[in-house]
Parts: sequence; C-alpha cells; structure tokens
Amino acid sequence: MKKMMLMVTLLMGMVSASYAQFSVGTDIVSQYVWRGVPQTGASYQPYIGYTFSGITVGAWASAPIGGLLYENDLYIGYAGENFGVTVTDYYYPTSVTGATDFLSFDSDTGAHTVELSGYFTSNGFKIFAAVNVFASKAFDPDQAAYAELSYTQKTEEAIDVTYTAGAAFKLSNDEKVAGDWYLLTSKKGKKESFGITNLSVTASKTIAITDKFSLPVYGSYIVNPYAKLALFVFGFKF
Repeated sequence: MKKMMLMVTLLMGMVSASYAQFSVGTDIVSQYVWRGVPQTGASYQPYIGYTFSGITVGAWASAPIGGLLYENDLYIGYAGENFGVTVTDYYYPTSVTGATDFLSFDSDTGAHTVELSGYFTSNGFKIFAAVNVFASKAFDPDQAAYAELSYTQKTEEAIDVTYTAGAAFKLSNDEKVAGDWYLLTSKKGKKESFGITNLSVTASKTIAITDKFSLPVYGSYIVNPYAKLALFVFGFKF
C-alpha cells in the first residue's frame, strides 16, 4: 500500500511538473504599438506556450477589442542564461493586402512573414536584432530588419524602468513594390532604407490584489522620430 501511495505521489508530481511548463494568459493594452509603429487601437493579446529544456514553442495573437483578429503568430525560441534566439511566423488573417490564406507561402502573394531574431543581455543592458528571412512581396519586398539597445533598472519602489532606442532598416529597397514592413515611406511616397522608429521609456510593476493574486501593469511613452509620432500605451497582464 505504501509503495502504491508513493507511486501515485510521484506520478502526480510528474504531471504537475509537466503542466507547470505550460504558460497561458493575455495582455490588455490601450493601443497596440510594435517597435514604435502603431498597429491598432485598444486590444487584447492572448498567448500560450510550452517550455522544455530552454526551448519554448508558442502562439501569440492580437485583436482590437470588439473587432476581428488582427494578428496570429507562431514562434519557437531558445533562451540561455543571457542570450536567446527566436523564429517567428507572422500571419495576418484580415490583411488589407488580400493575402490571408494560412496555407500559402507563395513569394508573391503568400500570407506569412518569417523573422529570425536574437538578443544578448549583460548588467541590465540588452541588445536585440531581427531580420525577415522570408516574406511575400505583399508584405515585405525589401527584407526588413530591426535593431535596438535597451537598459533596465529597478527603482526603490520596485518599479522596473526600461529605456529603449530602436531603428528599422532594409537590406534591399524595391521601389516598384508598395509593401513596407516598418512603414519607412515618406509623405512623398519615396521608400527609404533607414529610420529611427522607437525611442521609449517603459515602467512596469506588480500590484498585489490579494495574498494569492497580483496584477502586472505597465506604461510606455513612445516616440517614433521617423513618423513624427508620440504615443502612450498602458497595459496589464492576466
């Protein structure tokens, strides 16, 4: 009987450990801004992931509150002690380009954009870089890339403050095709190859609601010098 109870206890522990590797939740944001580029208004952004041996496989989505699903991404990544790499497949089910077929990877009209990204951290600093390794001409005919440097400090009030400077650029520039991943197109219609898109300050903290429940909240003030925009985003996580 004792052996049976021990086996049941071990089995329950293994099951609990297995479930503990899953993550699921959602962000609620006042505005969806991506790397300094505004996307939609107030949105909910659900996610689910599974992590094993440093590798995470997951899905992330964003939809305007009261609207249709705007973005639905899949990703796989590896995180080490102070570095990480990720491959992300961006998919837009309601794209205005008409490229909405989830099964289509056509280089001219396909619905997917695949990005390779990586980061390195040290003493509060983080270097992040990303480049599109596959994209249809409907979304990114120029092989867009992005890089940023950020620094995070913790205040005495247990608030994490992150300062970020990021820029978008292109590895090519096809003037004949209208697609522009980071919207680096001037008011005169000229596609440009470089632009600082993200100068931001983000403050985040966790608010204790009860002994067993807390609510992470954050606010970001974002300036996009290229687009001459200033944005403010507030969000919280469940």
